[in-house]
Amino acid sequence: MKKLTGLTVVGCLLAATMTASAGDLSFFGPTLRTQPIAYAVPPAPHAAGSAIALYPNVRYKHTHDIAPCAVTKIVKIKDPCAPKPCGCCAPPPRCVYVAICVPPCGCAKVHSHRHGSRVTYDYGKYKVKITSKRGVVTVSYDD
Repeated sequence: MKKLTGLTVVGCLLAATMTASAGDLSFFGPTLRTQPIAYAVPPAPHAAGSAIALYPNVRYKHTHDIAPCAVTKIVKIKDPCAPKPCGCCAPPPRCVYVAICVPPCGCAKVHSHRHGSRVTYDYGKYKVKITSKRGVVTVSYDD
């Protein structure tokens, strides 16, 4: 039963990567509530009402450890396909957007490692670890 639930959540999150926009996060169904979007890195300016394209190559691990009554957040992380910077005058890294599920309390300790390739959202009992490497963004849930 846990595998079936985990596959259902992963399926919903994968479907979300194909159709999500900043104003329309209702695709997760009635069990998840939405709240304002939070970013790991300040967002790039977007035109009002424009859709945010979520990164399509995302792997979700330990989905059975998602907090109950979780809400959806769209976060920004370093692009896993971006070339490595060389020299001191390299341009800023490119970023991609990923949908994650977090506890409804808004008090997260955000830790960034490896120049933004690894970001951890710590909610006390629950953690969300996002890793960006080799063309894949991995979201791992811990309780």
